[in-house]
Amino acid sequence: MELALAGEGHAVRVVVDEDRVELVTTRHVIMLSKVEQELRDLVARIPGVVEVVVTLGPEVCKKDMYRTHQTENRKNISPGG
Repeated sequence: MELALAGEGHAVRVVVDEDRVELVTTRHVIMLSKVEQELRDLVARIPGVVEVVVTLGPEVCKKDMYRTHQTENRKNISPGG
């Protein structure tokens, strides 16, 4: 299953427990909900799979993608300042 998902471009670990499949992401994902749905759709096609769970692995950075630029010496751009 991991090999098939890798062939589709997904880097995940697969943990199977009877009819439940857990997919653990091993890389940072920008659009997580879209990737989760794609993974669920792919794995749900496999006969015998009843439940698909997607989780973030411990090595995945959970930081926000958007960062404001912080300058050390911000200039006051207001009039008179």
